[in-house]
Amino acid sequence: MSAPTPYVELFVDPPCPYTWIAYRWLGEVARRQPLELHLRLMSLARLNAGQRLAPDQRRQIRRATDMTRVAAAVQQLYGEQSLRDFYSAAAGFLFAPEHTDVVLRGRRDPRPWSELLEKAIAAGLFEAGLPAALAAAGRTDRYDATLYASHDEAIATVGADVGTPVLRIDGHACFGPVLASVPRGAHAVALFESVQALAAYPDFFELKRTRRPVLDFH
Repeated sequence: MSAPTPYVELFVDPPCPYTWIAYRWLGEVARRQPLELHLRLMSLARLNAGQRLAPDQRRQIRRATDMTRVAAAVQQLYGEQSLRDFYSAAAGFLFAPEHTDVVLRGRRDPRPWSELLEKAIAAGLFEAGLPAALAAAGRTDRYDATLYASHDEAIATVGADVGTPVLRIDGHACFGPVLASVPRGAHAVALFESVQALAAYPDFFELKRTRRPVLDFH
């Protein structure tokens, strides 16, 4: 008798590089074994509300929230598949090799970062076949209720002392994994099985080491 297909939910804040790496890792896993993957939203802005952050970090999160709000509008108006199409295209543009320097300098050099986010939103809407006018959703709180409901669901499963992404496998959730590059082939599957086992253990709560300073999105 074959094992049941894992039901996987990845909670992402679309402009977060770690969520993009995790999403691509799960796509790699899904090409090698059955996986029912669902994309959900969370918000670093909501997570960090009321926290003491450096001014440049706060500005970076505030600008990035435009993309997150557009994603929430896409989800509410057009459904999960359109959300996945938008996210795949927008994040794929944002984290393309030619934009890596701008992404990594985002906190120190805000203008190119803001311009890149605007272009990524436009590219995501275009590639997903969605109205360009949806970009205006980034400058309104109209869809925040959708975003916050999904975010609060993620946080309820793991607690507030986390970041992005949050991964839930068959109802068992954890923060992460936070990866500096996309695992490939058998390594991707082995990592998934390890995370699946850790998440299912009720008393597991942390496994960590110093992060790599350079990210590889490709």
